[in-house]
This record gives sequence, structure tokens and C-alpha cells, in this order.
Amino acid sequence: MMKINIYLALTLFLITSCSSAPEYLSDDNKNIFIKNKIDASIPKYKSCFNQHKRNNIDKGIAKVSFTIGKSGKITEANTKLTSGRLNNLILKCMTNVSKNLSFPPSSIGEIQINQPINFH
Repeated sequence: MMKINIYLALTLFLITSCSSAPEYLSDDNKNIFIKNKIDASIPKYKSCFNQHKRNNIDKGIAKVSFTIGKSGKITEANTKLTSGRLNNLILKCMTNVSKNLSFPPSSIGEIQINQPINFH
């Protein structure tokens, strides 16, 4: 059975969770909202793995990186293998998942996200 572990590479101030999207991402709410949005996207990343995996060959950690522009749209996205072995179709699919994420506009400018996702 495959387990997916997610480690958010941001400092999180987990006082409360956002139940809906804030009007703007600010310093006060960005970490919680971004973490929740990424957590909600894990099934999509997992689907990439399940759709394109090659039997027991594909296992590893991929780093999803993307930039949230001031408008809330993703301006850049890529996925790189950091350890193990994952085929390029998995990595391309994960990048497409990232490109299709959307966030509220940011009052603090661009936000860079680097998220490792473990497929073992």
C-alpha cells in the first residue's frame, strides 16, 4: 500500500483553519490557506502517480515548485525528482496539477512554494 507524506516547507501559524478563501492573501492568512489548498490537492497529485506508475519501479520524492502571482494565478510551475525513481509522465502530470491551482489575489506580492511529496 502506498503512503503519501506531505511536508509543507513553510512556517505555519496553525491557530485556526480557513473555511473559505480569504478576499486577499495577507501575511496573516497566507500560510494556513496555502497549506489547506495544497492538502486538498494531494488526491490530484496521487492520481498522477496512480495513473502513470510502472508497477513497483516508481517510488520516490518529488518536489513541486510553483509561484503564486499577485493576481492569485500560478505564474511558474515545475516538478523535480529529489530521490528515488519516478517516470517523467508522473512529474509532468504533477506540474499540470500545480499550474491549475488558483488562489485569491495577494496583497504581499508573489509567493514561492516548494513542496516535497513522498510516493512510497
